Amino acid sequence: MKTAILSFIFLFAALSLEADPTNPTPETALQGSVSSQLCGRWENMLSVNELPDSAREENAGPASESATATLIYHFSSNGTFTRSIAFGATQAEESGRWEVTADGQHLVFHFPGKEVEIAAIKYMELDEMVLEQSIRVPGANFRLEAKQHFFNKV
Repeated sequence: MKTAILSFIFLFAALSLEADPTNPTPETALQGSVSSQLCGRWENMLSVNELPDSAREENAGPASESATATLIYHFSSNGTFTRSIAFGATQAEESGRWEVTADGQHLVFHFPGKEVEIAAIKYMELDEMVLEQSIRVPGANFRLEAKQHFFNKV
């Protein structure tokens, strides 16, 4: 009888330890939290000095127009996004799908017909975010090197 009761207790304890599908794990909760914070429009102003020399020379408009470049991400809750950059005469926009890794530390960009891009989420709080990534600008002859980009939610 004692053996049957002990077996029942061990069986009950083992079943209680199984993952509850209605209760998210800490990783999926973090992933969902970061995803919901990302939804909206994020803007980064780059100084002309942050761009490669070739970009300044070949893509810039008049000096008054090209003092800064604007990088904008617009993340939708359905998993799509648009990335646009404006610098002097260069205006580029591209769209794709986005997702946050399970650990909430990286943002993965999927573009049709291009390689996947990954950005490390270095900081995110309320309306501020820092992404570490390199960016290839479509239609331009330059790539922003891997560095930290500070964004404000607008």
